[in-house]
Amino acid sequence: MESVRLLLHADVLCDIAEWTDRLPGSQDERRKTLARLARVCQAFHEPAIRVLWRELDTIFHLFLVLPSFVLSRQNAEPSPHSTHQKPYDEYFLPADIPSHEWNRLRKYAVYVKSVTFFNRIYPGPSRIATRWGRMELSRDSWSSIKQLFSDNPVFPNLQHLRWQFVEVDFEVNAFAHFLPSSLRTLAINCQTSSHFPETHWPQSLELWSDRLPMIMEEISTRAPELVKLSLSYGGSLTAAHFLTPLSLTHPASLRDLAIEGLYDSPLQVSDIVLLSRLPLESLTLDGRHRIERRGISNLNPSEPVCAQSVAFSGLRDLRFSRHYDALSSLSLCLNSATVESLHIDEYGFITAPSLRQDCAAWKRAFPSLTDFACTFMPWSRTRVDGLPLTDGSESISAIYTPLLELRNMRRASFRIANVPVIVNDNDLVAFSESWPLLEVLSITTHPYVGDSPGFTVGLSGLLSLARNCPRLAFLDLTSLVIDPVVLSSSMDRTPKQFAMQTLQVRHDLEPAVRRLLADVVFPNLSCKP
Repeated sequence: MESVRLLLHADVLCDIAEWTDRLPGSQDERRKTLARLARVCQAFHEPAIRVLWRELDTIFHLFLVLPSFVLSRQNAEPSPHSTHQKPYDEYFLPADIPSHEWNRLRKYAVYVKSVTFFNRIYPGPSRIATRWGRMELSRDSWSSIKQLFSDNPVFPNLQHLRWQFVEVDFEVNAFAHFLPSSLRTLAINCQTSSHFPETHWPQSLELWSDRLPMIMEEISTRAPELVKLSLSYGGSLTAAHFLTPLSLTHPASLRDLAIEGLYDSPLQVSDIVLLSRLPLESLTLDGRHRIERRGISNLNPSEPVCAQSVAFSGLRDLRFSRHYDALSSLSLCLNSATVESLHIDEYGFITAPSLRQDCAAWKRAFPSLTDFACTFMPWSRTRVDGLPLTDGSESISAIYTPLLELRNMRRASFRIANVPVIVNDNDLVAFSESWPLLEVLSITTHPYVGDSPGFTVGLSGLLSLARNCPRLAFLDLTSLVIDPVVLSSSMDRTPKQFAMQTLQVRHDLEPAVRRLLADVVFPNLSCKP
């Protein structure tokens, strides 16, 4: 069987084995388990080959199945406009590949659902060496793809695509061949290179400015059912280079947008206005973006920190990812009566009053919040603009006091790292009395450098949750301090709460205490740790 001989090539088998590990330099969980790949390797028959095409999800691993796809140059020098500085190994796909290879490619391409052309760091060409290097397609290969597929997509049933533009001047046309009408999620990286000489920056920026509207037009035209779009940019590019053409032409089905830029590339209020014109239900912004406050010493909640707040209609989920800058008023430049979920990752803690001020602003801007999550940690500097970091300790409920007025809260998560915050029974009482509809509550702390006030939640906090939050099904705490004797003696006067099923305690909870909690307070609680 010809396909058996094709798949017995040592290079392909090695690719399969090496693909069981995450690619170096990648943040993605693309680990393929040996159990899944065993279905491919145990027998090379028709169903197994289909699995192979579904499992190998990079362009190179897919094209390497074709014997005609060969290494043409080693250690090739990048062009002046390449976003990668290091030499690379160049691969060539001829336009006149044998008919049986072409037929096989078209036959199995329909099974491919996910493809990545992102951070092209792969095993070296020896296939048995441990060297990892960069791989790129030659310009002639892109021409071959265009000639072979005409105006048809390479993978007609593709649903997920991740693409990093390296040579934007000629990749745009090839990129269009990977945009089938079936595409649902798309992530593209357009970071311009930082190694360009300054004299090349205007030329590079002009090139990108010319190509980006073409890219957005191709996305809108060829992927009309696209739901989720992720944009990464950097170098000389700004958010406006993407958002201006995207606001003018975008798939009508687009509902989820994520934007990630460099720390020194701030968003403008005009960028937020462009975002508000999109029919989004979910928006993720890079927390490192900064729209400067007028001065962090101004902690008067009655005064707006952002001069202009942009309204979003229809937005449901809002997330600020990656080191949210507490000195920025980015989150305070948006408002939406429909936002139900607000997640803030790695909030740069300055002072309790500054966080409380932001909480008051979030309460006003997003009055329909039912899901709130915040991870906060100290600012990296000891002083900011002459204002010392907090050296006292406040309770977590006092810091988040403004949010306690949002009575419809259903999910709340607080992760605290190296900040002296008190967490005790009074906090759980405050949360339970303010949020009667609570279904999920998570409060976890990491050691504070110095004298830690500790995490002292006990029985009275749990009883308040049981009494006031009948829907609470999941509780995650750093520790619990409960005396089994006291718990046993309170059996007759303890309220029963039947919704609780999962109790996670980071510090081990004695099995006897867990069983008592199930017997006395939470009848449906799992007794497994």
